[in-house]
Formats: sequence, structure tokens, C-alpha cells
Amino acid sequence: MDNKKYQPVLKWRILIAYAVFLVLIAVIFLWALSKLSELGDASQEILKENYNSIIAAENMVDSIERQDSITLILFSDYSASLLEDFKKNEQDFLSWLKAAAENETIQGEGALIEDLEKHYNSYLNSFYQFMVKEYQRTGNEGRRKFYLNDLMVKFHQVRKACIALRNLNQHTMFLTSERTREIAAKSRLSLIIVGSGTLLAGFLLSLLFSHLLTRPMQEILPAIDEISRGNYNIKLGTKSKDEFGQLAAEFNRMSQKLQFYQNLNIKQILTETKKNEAIINKIDDGVIVVNEEMKITNINTKAADIFHMSQSESLDRHFLEVIKEETLFKNIKSIMGTGRLEKKEGENLIEIQGEKGIKYYQYTITPLFMKKESVFGAVVLITDITKFRILDKMKSDFVMAASHELKTPLTGMQMSVDLLKEKIKGKEVTELVDMIGEEISRLSNLVSDLLNLSKMESGQLPLNFELCPFSETLDKALSVLENQVREKGIKVEVDSKESPPFYHDTEKIVWVLVNLIGNALRYTEEKGEVAVKTRIIRDNLYVTVRDFGPGISPEDLSRVFDRFFQTGDKEKQGASGLGLSISREIIHAHKGTIWVESEKGNGAAFTFTLPMRTIEEEG
Repeated sequence: MDNKKYQPVLKWRILIAYAVFLVLIAVIFLWALSKLSELGDASQEILKENYNSIIAAENMVDSIERQDSITLILFSDYSASLLEDFKKNEQDFLSWLKAAAENETIQGEGALIEDLEKHYNSYLNSFYQFMVKEYQRTGNEGRRKFYLNDLMVKFHQVRKACIALRNLNQHTMFLTSERTREIAAKSRLSLIIVGSGTLLAGFLLSLLFSHLLTRPMQEILPAIDEISRGNYNIKLGTKSKDEFGQLAAEFNRMSQKLQFYQNLNIKQILTETKKNEAIINKIDDGVIVVNEEMKITNINTKAADIFHMSQSESLDRHFLEVIKEETLFKNIKSIMGTGRLEKKEGENLIEIQGEKGIKYYQYTITPLFMKKESVFGAVVLITDITKFRILDKMKSDFVMAASHELKTPLTGMQMSVDLLKEKIKGKEVTELVDMIGEEISRLSNLVSDLLNLSKMESGQLPLNFELCPFSETLDKALSVLENQVREKGIKVEVDSKESPPFYHDTEKIVWVLVNLIGNALRYTEEKGEVAVKTRIIRDNLYVTVRDFGPGISPEDLSRVFDRFFQTGDKEKQGASGLGLSISREIIHAHKGTIWVESEKGNGAAFTFTLPMRTIEEEG
């Protein structure tokens, strides 16, 4: 639409109408503000002139009544502390009397305050003269007569004067309140008259403008309904020159373009759709597409064959109706909610029973975004990795067989070296034999690690689960490394929350802890620090071993759990590079997970989890 042709006629009409409303509201606002100011001044007058005097009168009544009570007790049994209380209340009375005198604003209030002051002075003179001259030589009966005939009479005079002062101010407050009520009544009447007139004017103007605004809409809405039904051959009359007239012109242009697009060749779109479906079906991996309702919108032939379903039976059905893989479903649902999948090691694998045995598949989930943060679906790519698992098993079997074959000759060679040490003489020969013995010992340890790793991977290494607190397991591991910690002067900071006993293989978990903490010590400089922290999250124990050494480079981070892989300086590397691989298998045997987080130059943190089972289960 050409902006130069745009004439904001309707906008100015609405602005003028609302300007009238605004002027009326402003007038009412200013007038109401003046009336509220009058009410506020009247209310302030009440508080300023009378409230303080009432408070002073009430407090004077309280003070003189407390003095009268003290006098009765004092005349029965003399006490210096009671006399002090009498004087304290005297000071309170005089201070409130002074406040009342300073707040003298009502006619007749001054005379009342003078009488009050005179009666109170008379009361005090009688009390103090009696206490000085008559108290000691007068008995209880004489004191009682003095109180009834003199002091009590003056007490009532003072109290009566205080109450008169209070009543005078209360009466004045009542009169002022009545005046305020009259002003409020007049203001209400005026507001009703002015407000009613404004409402009537606003109602009439609203009727006029609603008619002007809705009249064009009565023509546009049926036309829009026809467009929604697919009838694009419709036009609106463009009689007016305001915004509605311009809207009608743009509507007519839109209907012409929609009619043009409707006449395009739909066969081309269908051809492209079929081409895409053919490409998906030719992919060797399984492909499944789901929408936000977790219904399958597309599935290729390979994926249908994997789950023993036909494509036609799978489409437009809920994922779990077709594919009975709850872990895969939960991961898809998670990525649909957050836009990303918190992938844990080993959780992207599924096993499916086929005609020729179990087949292994690895899946990748990719979210489909409508906008940057709006996920409307997901694509699941399923890859057959059965042959790789078979090759991996063959490799493990070969390693186990080779390790078994090497174990016996290495043991014999070690025994032979031990016999040679007892018979040979000469420093050079002895050093050579020691070197041979060290190499044989290193090879024996390597073979033992390979055997343990192969047994772990094949599930042949038994786990001895026992109910034990994790604190005891951690203490055993730390005791093994005690000498190494002492030699390097490293501080091992342990932040371990007390956990209830749970079933785990303490010996093998100690082995994992010794391996992780030993690696941390190896990469920590002397006088450095290593941190061990445990925490419980949803019935799982999380254990983190952190060092503050050189860290692991990004290219090595994904390979630290591989067999024989070692990182860092050769002097700091482990014996065989199998420790982390064995640790991973031990943790997996406990149904846990293990991972590493590190930045180059900022240390490394290895974390593993253990399910806190309180009932013994098979590993």
C-alpha cells in the first residue's frame, strides 16, 4: 500500500472525540480536587486543634489516678520506692498539663486549664505537707481521715477538671466533624450532578461513534467469512476516503492475489512432496518425524522395518502406540519441552529382538524449530550399529584370550627373574635384571587390567554388593592414598554429606575412587589441593573428584575413557591408560554414569553416580 495516499481521517475523528472526553474529565478532576482539599483542611483542623488536647487530658487522668492509688498504699505502709513513683507520675502530669496549655485553641479552654493547675497544686501541697509534718506521728486512722476529708476531695476536683477539658475538646471535634460532613454531602451532590451529565454526554457520543465505526465493519466481516470459505472472487465497495475505504481497497487487492495463487499448479507442490518422501525412503538409516502431540507424521521404510511395522499403520498415531521404547519416548518428549537433550553416556542405544537375534541401534534426536525457541516437532535418526558391537565383542574376546595366554608365561618369567636375583653378582648385571623385572611387572599389571576390563565388559566379573555407608568406602580409598598425599603435601578437601547405607561393591568402588583421586594427585603440584564432594539427588549419590591442575584440552576430552589413552606430560601419565576405562565399566555395572568436565588450564572434575538401593539387587 502506498503510504503517500494514506489519509488518517478516522484517526483525527477519534482523537477529537476523545479530546472532548479528556477535557470533561480534567474539569471534573480539578473541581473534585478542590472539594477534597476542603475536606482535607477540615480534617486537619480536627486533628490539629483537639486531638492533642484530648490525649493530654486522658494521660493526666491516668497520672492522677495512679498517684491516688499510690497514696492509698503509702498511707498503709511507707515505702521510698512508692514515693518515687508518686513523683514520677507528678512529672508526667505536669508535662501533659504543659502540652495542653501550649495547645490552647478553644474558647473557655484556658480557664479550664487554670482551674486544673490550681486544683492540682492544692492536691500536691496537701500531700507533701502531710507527708512532712503529720505522717510519722499520725497512725493509720489519722491518715485515713486525712485522705477522706482532704486529699480525696482534691483528687476528684483534679480528675473532674481533666475530664471537663477532654469533653470540651471532644465536643469541638464533633462540631467540626459535622461541618466536614456537610461539606462532604454538598460535594457528593455536586459530583453526582456533574458526573451524570458527563456520563450522559459520553454515552451519546459513544453511540454516535460506535455507529460510525461499525457500519463499515458490517460489510467487511461477511466478506472475510467468504474468504475463509475459499471464495476469493469477492470485492468491497470503496465509497469513503478514510481508513475504512483504504482498508476495503487493500482487501480487494488481497482477494485478487489469493485468487491468483489458488490458480497455481498444485501438481508441482505434490511432486516436490513425493520427491522428498522418496529421498527419505532411500536413506539407509531409519527416520521418524513426530509433531508436538507426539504423533508420527512421517516414517521411512527402514524405520518401519526396524520396529516391525508398516508405514501406513504408523502414520498419525501416537509414538508409544507404534514403538514400545519408553526411554526413546522420554528423550523425545524432553527435547520437545526444552529444545535440547541432556545426553548421558549409553542412553542413546536401543536393543531390538530381530529374526536373527538381538540388533543394536543408536539414535539421534534433532528438534524442529518454528522460531528460535518454539519447537514444533522432532526428527529421530536410527542407525544400525550391530556389526560394530559384534566387532567390539570380538575384540574384547581376543584381548581376554590373549591376556590369558600371556598371564602364565609372564608369571614364569617373573619367577625366573626372582631366582636370578638370588644367584647373580655384580652391580651392572643386578641393575639389568631389576630392569627386566620391572618391565615384566609392568606387563603383568597391564595384562591384569586387560583381563579385568574384558570381564567387566562381558559381565563375567562378579560384583559383591554389600550394605555399607559411602563414608566408609571413601575413608578406605583415602587411607590407601595417605602416603602419597603426605609426600606431596597436598590438601584433600572432603565435602561429604552423610548418606544412609546402600548396596554397592565397596572393593570396586574403592578402586574407582583410588584411581580418580590418584589421577588428581598426579596432576596437582606440591602443596596444592584436591576436592572430593558428594551430594544426593533423587535417590542417586553424586561423587565429584576435582583437581586444579593443567586441565584437559577439548580435543582430548571425549577420549579420556578410551583404552590406553593418556593425556598430559609423560611423567604424570598412569601405568597403562586403562584406569578410567575400568572405572567406567565398574560404574556402569552399578547402573551409574561417569563423565568429566574440564577447561584447559583450569583443572578437571570427574563425576560419577551410584543408585542408592536399599534392597539388594543383581548388578
